[in-house]
Amino acid sequence: MKRLAAILATLGVPLGIALGGLSANAFTPPGPLDVNAAVEKGVAYLDTRQNTDGSFGDNYPIAETALALISYGVRDQGDYTTLSAARQTKVKNAVAWLLSQQTTNASDSNGVFGPADEYPTYYTGLALAALSFSKGTNAGVTNGITAGRSALIALFQGPTHKPTEACTTVTNWQYCGGYNYDFGTGRSDESNTGFGLTGLELTGGVPAALATLDVGWQRNVQEIASNTHATQADGGGSYQPGTDYTPFVSNANDTGSLLFGYGYDGVPAADAGVQAGIKFANDVLDVYELTKATRDGVYHAATNEEAACVPGANGCHWQFEGSSEGGYHYSMWSLSKGIGEYVSPNLADTSNFYAKVADLLVTQQSADGSWPQNGRDDASVIGATGFSIFALGLAAVPPPAVSGFTASSFHSGGTCSAVHLSWTNPAAPNYGGVQIVRRTDRSPNSPRPPRRRTPRPAGTALGSSRCRRPVAAFRCGRWEPCC
Repeated sequence: MKRLAAILATLGVPLGIALGGLSANAFTPPGPLDVNAAVEKGVAYLDTRQNTDGSFGDNYPIAETALALISYGVRDQGDYTTLSAARQTKVKNAVAWLLSQQTTNASDSNGVFGPADEYPTYYTGLALAALSFSKGTNAGVTNGITAGRSALIALFQGPTHKPTEACTTVTNWQYCGGYNYDFGTGRSDESNTGFGLTGLELTGGVPAALATLDVGWQRNVQEIASNTHATQADGGGSYQPGTDYTPFVSNANDTGSLLFGYGYDGVPAADAGVQAGIKFANDVLDVYELTKATRDGVYHAATNEEAACVPGANGCHWQFEGSSEGGYHYSMWSLSKGIGEYVSPNLADTSNFYAKVADLLVTQQSADGSWPQNGRDDASVIGATGFSIFALGLAAVPPPAVSGFTASSFHSGGTCSAVHLSWTNPAAPNYGGVQIVRRTDRSPNSPRPPRRRTPRPAGTALGSSRCRRPVAAFRCGRWEPCC
């Protein structure tokens, strides 16, 4: 996580790597089962890292505990009762500890997680995200979310701030509409803003008044020609408006946060800023595909958008953040969520962002299930693992095929025919179905178009729950269940 003080840039060493023949799409993406196995393996690693008090981690336990809970939430898809008894206990203990870190007094900082003078925006945003995955685990979750939302609204740099800030994104372009580390006034950055907005979005949405101001601030932080405060015009997101510290300009982390910020604020996909951001974000993922041996966060140091190339190669203006900043896995999360606000994931398409995210993360996972920390912005191994699982999610796995499908006529004569259709659903997982299409190409006298039926749950026959072996009949243009 970025400090207020700038850190000396890491000097790039020319490597003289030839670019000929390199392709960011030259990989075979993992399958859905591979993605889900990686998530399970990552959660199994987290199983071993819980402290005796229920927390996770050492240096940033609030953030690390929140990311661990998000990981369990990804694994159980928001229903902790589907976890094993041992994991349910871990989740409950972690939630109880996390809630104990929330301020509950009547001060202006009421509702924040952690000390009000430390990282309340980061911690509160992540804690709310974690609680959004942990419904039903603790009687205090609902009140914790309510108080946390109030705290994030009070931390927002604008009229809702405590103390109140009357500002506009034109006059006060450096900060109005974003988030600072804490309640200090007159400062915002994209990293804090991203976590603040995420906490609000996952617990009921970003309030309209905040979204309106935040759109203006996001415009001010994007490196695009229409932004008079920009120092570049490549479409990337920067840490702060007008910054000229190159590792903070058009970097991977902040571009992802810019995009999901636009998405949470309701900016449409056709917007020029959104389109430029998506292009830049995909360039970042392409750079990552070309540099799997390095696995470091990147930024772009040239005026205009540039296709992926290997940092350090002749003529390439992409640069690695270096060990001080890093943030590779933080950026995988922000890019996945940012592009995902506007583009549907497609694991089978190597040009799709999600196929790249899955490929990059699944191929890097350590034998113990963790992902390695990359610089300060990943926070820790637990942080890197939590960001990776949050970025991956659970991939949709098509149901297994049904077996024993038969079709036989039981009526003949007249103008209508009836056909028995029978099949056996798969035993595990307990769902399945068939698609039924009436072909008109073999019945030239029939004017009816093809009829399709969607898959049905196990044990049903097109709406009936009484059939062990689903059977259906087509009679005179309509489907009827029968047993």
